[in-house]
Amino acid sequence: MQQPQRRSRGFADFLPRSPEDLPQVYAWFEQMRSNQPVFHTEQMPIWQVFRYEDVQAVITAYHRFSSQATFGDSFLANTLVTTDPPDHRTLRNLVNQAFTPRAVTRLSHRVTQITQELLDAVKATGHMDVVSDIAFPLPAKIIAEMLGVPAQDWDIFQRWARFGGGRENEGSRERAEGSAPDMRQEMNHYFLRLLEARRKDPRDDLITSLSNAEIDGERLSQQELVNFCFLLLAAGQETTKNLLVA
Repeated sequence: MQQPQRRSRGFADFLPRSPEDLPQVYAWFEQMRSNQPVFHTEQMPIWQVFRYEDVQAVITAYHRFSSQATFGDSFLANTLVTTDPPDHRTLRNLVNQAFTPRAVTRLSHRVTQITQELLDAVKATGHMDVVSDIAFPLPAKIIAEMLGVPAQDWDIFQRWARFGGGRENEGSRERAEGSAPDMRQEMNHYFLRLLEARRKDPRDDLITSLSNAEIDGERLSQQELVNFCFLLLAAGQETTKNLLVA
């Protein structure tokens, strides 16, 4: 791998301001691969790696480039994406058991149904904001459906999704960052109660399936189950929203 370099003049992070800017990212990737393949972003702070061989080295040499040091106290801390092998492989195999063809097929119908409901809700107005009317609520509702979150708790879940997906406005960002530990604790208590309810009354949902997933007699611990709920909400919400509006 090329020796890492600090920020050099003439190079900067790619920050698209509109959907029309997104195709320019490929030219930026090419520029960075050729001239700054290992790039330090001081504001984050993170190192960005652009060449295939270097990326392979980083993601496979987990003893040198551990995932456990990332994300700090964020919603993704202590989840599947911040663990190294062999723990990562064990968690992934257990989680994969819950995503069966039957579960995906059942969810496919609900995705269509929920999308239509969202479209019907704005049809009468004659206009639509793709982000706030579709791209944000659709993945949040699907994730809630997957986990088995009761319909009466949608307002609470939507608030968590907005926070985890970075939907707070700039004026409230500092206040939101300060409330992160409180919100994480609130989510922790909520999902622990939901897990307990599903153990007493199993349903055809993801939490029940994850609770029963087993490999060689090993199951996910209670906290690992809760952490996966965090991961699905924080990562699944934001990536799906961005895909819908790209």
